[in-house]
Formats: sequence, structure tokens, C-alpha cells
Amino acid sequence: MALCYKKLWKLLIDKDMTRASLREAQTYPDYTDRYIDPDVKKAADEYHRLKNRNAKNVSLEHKVICVQAKTGMTLEAIGNLTIRNFYQLFDVIVDEDEYIITKSAEFNNVKFKEPIEHWAYKEKKDKYAEAFCDADSFVNQVQSAN
Repeated sequence: MALCYKKLWKLLIDKDMTRASLREAQTYPDYTDRYIDPDVKKAADEYHRLKNRNAKNVSLEHKVICVQAKTGMTLEAIGNLTIRNFYQLFDVIVDEDEYIITKSAEFNNVKFKEPIEHWAYKEKKDKYAEAFCDADSFVNQVQSAN
């Protein structure tokens, strides 16, 4: 199946984007063009690399099959999505499945540290917020550890 790149080229021209920024914007739903200090970005990337070191790296082909299985979309329909829309759809599918599983566990008296967020209303989190905290939070974490 051939993929159509017309939408990507239109975005590239309309927004006067470089190929690198287009790749970032189309690949990552949480893409932002705000300035991030290179040292901060490096520290956050290292945090996420360590946090996810044991996570399985799922191929794009496997993600496509998952989307097909959950939605019934054809390969052609999936191919017509932008990469960004595809990843957003995949993330929603994963979020919904996780919600169903954790809610089922909660109904069976499993306790969670935080309330379970509904998959459709889940707060969008800044990818840098998890890696860093303010000074008061840090002090509280250190004191609670002692």
C-alpha cells in the first residue's frame, strides 16, 4: 500500500517548517515548539530513558495491527491518517484498555495511590513535568523518605 504525503508537504509549506520540525510535529502528539534548554532536555530524556529501560519497544507494524483489531479500520484507512493522528488513536486505545483493567481491579478491592482517571478525560501531561519538581515537592519527598 502506498502512503500519501500530500498532507505533510502542505503542512511543511503552510507553516514554513523545516523537515526536522515537521518530523517532530507529525511524529509526536506532545510536540511543542517552545524553547527547552538543552541541559533540561538532556536531563529529562535521560530520566525517561532510565524509567523505560525495561519497557518493550513495540514496532509500528504491531501498533497498526492493534489499531485494526480494536477499531476495525482497514489498512488503507489507517494509511490515510497522519502519523500524529495514528499515534493519538493508538494512545487512546491503550488508555481505554488500561482504564478498563484498573477499574476492574479497583472494583475487586485493589487500592491505588491516586484516583483512576477516565481515559476520555485524561489530563494531558507535560513530558518534562514528570522528570522535574519544584523545591517544596523535592523537600517533602526527601523528608518522607527519611
